[in-house]
Amino acid sequence: LKEPVIVIDADDLMTKPKDILQKYCEFVGLEYAEKMLDWSNDTGKQDAPWDFIPISWVRDVKETTGFRTMDKTQDKGIEYPSIVQETIDANMRWYEK
Repeated sequence: LKEPVIVIDADDLMTKPKDILQKYCEFVGLEYAEKMLDWSNDTGKQDAPWDFIPISWVRDVKETTGFRTMDKTQDKGIEYPSIVQETIDANMRWYEK
């Protein structure tokens, strides 16, 4: 790539969301805000940008107001849309470094 990259492990995001989001924001040049940790005031906002994501992910966001502290067993065995699976496959070598 010859470009700096950031890899975020979902387990790290769930166990240390504030730390991980602060590092991500710094990396991409965004200002971190505490409201990134709580989406309880998102009622009524459009979901259209998330339409391509598996329904189990969208449902989880709608049913929560913040990050979980551990992964759910219902997430296992999800069949991803081809574009998501292709992206995962193409990038696993960077994640595993």
